Amino acid sequence: MPYFLSVILGFLFFVLNGAASAIAPTPPQTTPYKAHHTINHKRHRHIVHCVKKPILPPPVTLMPLPYRSSSSLVTSLSQHFVDFVHKTISTLSYTAYELGGSHFDTSKGVYVIDCSNYVDHILQAVSPSSYSSLVASSGTDNPTSLHYYDFFKNLSSDEQPEHHWNKVDEVEELQPGDVLVFRKKNNSSGHVMMIMNKPIRIQDAFLVQVADSAPAGHSKDTRLPHTSGIGIGTLALKVNPDNGEPSAYAWRLHSSWKRQVNFEMARPLGH
Repeated sequence: MPYFLSVILGFLFFVLNGAASAIAPTPPQTTPYKAHHTINHKRHRHIVHCVKKPILPPPVTLMPLPYRSSSSLVTSLSQHFVDFVHKTISTLSYTAYELGGSHFDTSKGVYVIDCSNYVDHILQAVSPSSYSSLVASSGTDNPTSLHYYDFFKNLSSDEQPEHHWNKVDEVEELQPGDVLVFRKKNNSSGHVMMIMNKPIRIQDAFLVQVADSAPAGHSKDTRLPHTSGIGIGTLALKVNPDNGEPSAYAWRLHSSWKRQVNFEMARPLGH
């Protein structure tokens, strides 16, 4: 009897314990926080990796177009003027400004000369027909800045190939090889120079690179400070907004405007 009861009780315990286990709900499966973070991190990395950035075209660099004239002859002549002036500067060994001076020696690089004689020699070398026309009109073998001024002033604005010169009315129209001259209103002095590059407009003024012989250099000049003679530098021209003609000049950038002057400009045409 005790043995039989123990068997019965053991069987009942086994049945009741199994039923309780079957009825009890199964606890939910949870993912540890670290594992969950890792899964999200991997998913995030996967998404970022799959998103492709748009392919952009390479940046375009805008370069200024070189100056082009409608006339190949004028373009060629302009380049000859520029090349000749640069040759005088690159072979320079000694220079000084001297009023009335005319020493111009390209073989030794020595130039003791004033403004008009310097331009005279450039014209004789590059455009002898234009120089001959100037000489014939002025009645002198040695034109001064005042002769240049009077000759240009009497030119017509229409093309005049028979004179081997064209009048230039507006500063914006200047090109390399053109000649700029001014005459002071209160006396008979003046200054003549050759244009070396297209003017650059800044509001109502232009920066103009010129070649000349002068007592002092301009801004960004090939001449050393406190020296004179031939060189290439930049001055400023203020223009009349109504007609584009020059109305004043500044010898150097940021220097005072000189207004008591009259200007004339012209372009040599022939070789």
